[in-house]
Order: sequence, then structure tokens, then C-alpha cells
Amino acid sequence: MDLAFVLWFQSINHWFVLAVFRMFTFFAEWWIILAATAIFFIWGGWRKALKYLIILGIAHLFVFAIKELVARPRPFTHNGVVDYNHTFGYSFPSGHTLNAGIPAFFYIHNFKKKLFIIIPLLVYVGMVALSRIYLGQHFASDVVFSILFSWLAIWAFGRLYDYVEARILRRNKTLTSNSEEQTQKIARRFAHTLNDGDIVTLKGDLGAGKTAFVRGIATPATSPTFTLENQYATRFGRIKHYDLYRIENKSELLEFYNPEGITFVEWPEKAEIKGTVSVEIEKVNDNERKIHINY
Repeated sequence: MDLAFVLWFQSINHWFVLAVFRMFTFFAEWWIILAATAIFFIWGGWRKALKYLIILGIAHLFVFAIKELVARPRPFTHNGVVDYNHTFGYSFPSGHTLNAGIPAFFYIHNFKKKLFIIIPLLVYVGMVALSRIYLGQHFASDVVFSILFSWLAIWAFGRLYDYVEARILRRNKTLTSNSEEQTQKIARRFAHTLNDGDIVTLKGDLGAGKTAFVRGIATPATSPTFTLENQYATRFGRIKHYDLYRIENKSELLEFYNPEGITFVEWPEKAEIKGTVSVEIEKVNDNERKIHINY
């Protein structure tokens, strides 16, 4: 049945169809990995780009092992199938389809879901898969497996990466700052360990430097003491910044969860807010601060 589908598909013999499918195969070559890495770096920073590369690398190792184990000849080795791409190696599964599926599903899983981006990405994955069949390089089962494996890799390897990263980056620590500028540098390094949806509670006496800490991540942040909430668009995503010092009634509170970014809450004890990460700034003297970070 696999071979019959390839033969039927190639019977649609037209120069335009061939040109379109060659184009989609071209857009799933190895250079697309560099382009996707650059995009994820711009949109999500080095952590997202590194996560993508590691997931893709592990997925390709699995695909290489499966290819060698199954050792399925490519369709063009059968009579009647035309070799339009002159590729070597085995057929099952499809590496090009994996190259297309991993970045597409990575975006869907890790970034804000916008239909005007998701739909073209899914069309792109489908067209790459069809191109590999039409060019005589893969059977339908090869590309279907690669699409499903791409989704599974994003879910399984992504969870594994998050677990390992959390063990490495998200460790409790106490840091010393001797100036506001140093506090802000610590805050920027700290921001790289956060994920969308994190709620960071900021504790400390008046003048300890809680707003200065946020300012290191969202410049120029100001204390929302009278407005309750400020929002900032930053390279770390959308930041929501609350100051509950003057709050008198919990009913004044808005929804704290920020799935598209990070939430910082000063004076969380005023409303018994429980965050996912706690930062306590201890004022030692006029200049020195002890910054306690607990995940």
C-alpha cells in the first residue's frame, strides 16, 4: 500500500508540482535549523534556543538509530518510482519531516498560540512530508511516523530538559549586592531562570530594594504602590508588577497568573500570596543587601 501511494502520487506529473515540492524539501534542509534557532533566540532568549537545539539533537539521534535498525530501502529503489532528489541512506523515518516538525511543534508548545502562525506552520510540516513522498525519498508511513515522533519529542524531551534545567539553574541561593546596579545585574541573571507563569514574591523592609530588583528586569520600572499594578513588555516576556503595601481588601486584587510572562508581587504577605519563587532582600546596611532566592 505504501508503494502504491508513492506511485499514484508521482503520477501527478507536472513541472510546477515538482518545483513546489522541491522548494519545500529545500526549506527543510539543515540550514533551517540555524534559522529556527535564531528566531527562537530573538523571541525567547538563549534558554529557548538552547532547549530547541537539544531536543532536536536528541530526536535526530533517535531517528538515526531507528534508520540503522530498520534499514528500510527508499521508495526509488523499487521499479516505477522516480528518484527526484538523489538521496542516499535508509527511508524510515524521514529526517526532513523531523526538521520541519520539531520547530513547528516547539513553537506551538513554548510560545503564545497565534492561529495566523500555527496554521502556516502545520501546512509547512504537511507540505514537507508530501514533498518527501512525491520526490521518491520516503513512504507515507515514514513521514507520518516522523510527524508523530516530532510531537512526542517536544513533549517528552522538553519535559526532561525542563527537569534537568531546573536542577541546574533553579537552586536556592543567597547573593550579596553592594549597590543598586549590582542588585539589578543579579535580577537580570535571575530572570533567565524563570518561566512564563512564574509568580515571584518580593519580600523585604521599606527601602530594601524590591522595586530596584524589578527594575533590573523591566527598565524603567516604578513602584505601583498607588496604582497596584504596572505592566512592562521586556525581552523576558510581559512582566506584571504588583505592590500590595497599601491594599486594604483582598477583593481589590486582580488575577495574578500571567501565562504569557512573569508576575512580581511586592508585599505578598499583605494578601497571603503564595508564589512559585520567593526573593527576600535583607538590608544589611545603607549599601549592602543579602538577596535570598528560593525556588
